Amino acid sequence: MRRYVSGLLLAVDIGLLLLFAAAYAARYVHPKHGWWLQVLAVGLPVLSMFVVVASAVVLAFRRHPALLLAHLLAVVLVVVRFFPTERLLRSSAGDRPVLRVLTNNVKLREGRRGEASLLKAFQEAHPDIIGLQETYTGYSADPPIMIMSPQARLVAEAGWEPARWMSDPTEDGTRLPVFSKLDWVEPGLRSWSIDSSGERRQVLTRAVLRWEGQAVAIYNVHLRSFNPDGHSNALTGEIGRLSTLFANMLSYGKDFLIRADEASQIREILSQEELPYIICGDFNSTPHQWVYWHLRRGHQDVFEVAGSGWGGTYHSVVPLVRIDHMLVSPHWRILDARILRSTASDHRPLVAKISLP
Repeated sequence: MRRYVSGLLLAVDIGLLLLFAAAYAARYVHPKHGWWLQVLAVGLPVLSMFVVVASAVVLAFRRHPALLLAHLLAVVLVVVRFFPTERLLRSSAGDRPVLRVLTNNVKLREGRRGEASLLKAFQEAHPDIIGLQETYTGYSADPPIMIMSPQARLVAEAGWEPARWMSDPTEDGTRLPVFSKLDWVEPGLRSWSIDSSGERRQVLTRAVLRWEGQAVAIYNVHLRSFNPDGHSNALTGEIGRLSTLFANMLSYGKDFLIRADEASQIREILSQEELPYIICGDFNSTPHQWVYWHLRRGHQDVFEVAGSGWGGTYHSVVPLVRIDHMLVSPHWRILDARILRSTASDHRPLVAKISLP
């Protein structure tokens, strides 16, 4: 019996190490080579905690040298991933001016009360620039006036000016508006709609403003989410029917692939930028998934450098994962980053303080 239990525990431990390795590798493996790795990556923080505990047990007994070596390697990988060297890049502004930038997916949960709560959170953060997702700004051709969703109008009426639409006023507008209390350099907001798997949707906007005599570009992003067409949730839908569950899981795989294609095209757009720039928004990707890492390479993550705590942004009531991010070009110094404790939307806002040398 004892031998059976020992063998079972060994099998569980090896299985844990294999799951950890697969989740850890997801950041470096394109979803087309195994989108299911991206699902495992969501659970990497939990798997890492189990691995650390299991490593302490294996170290205490020291019965399997090869297993002990595997656990030591796993612990090193945990330290590298969750205690990044980027923290060493954090600096103080000194006498330099500070730019405050906020990003939030503002899909409100509480109606009017949510609007008031959201505005209070924004005003307390004092951002110079605000990038919003899932809220509308556009034009009416006759009469020629700007049309805004309630969330966007709330921000505009509080003193943040929206970047004007640079295309023909008959355009549909954008659900990725940018607001600022600074001066806009260019007359409007540029947008990119990306074709992927036969679908076309707006995923990126860009505006340029002047801060302390320097032109600065701000990119606002919203990558493909799950269930954009209302298909059943693969985890909470009709799980009693295997055919439905299988179809939903395949649709999730499609979502991963579309999001990866969007990230690749955005990466190409960013490679042509010559100004100091900021990329913020809802990536729908955790720091351990391929999409985030593909966009992250060559940039600084404000929360990785200067944030503290868990950093979860979704769901706002119980923020288990960080899928809302802010990346900046190497021009910037990152001074501070924090997640605001606002539950007005289903995403929590992220605000950062940055400066130019």
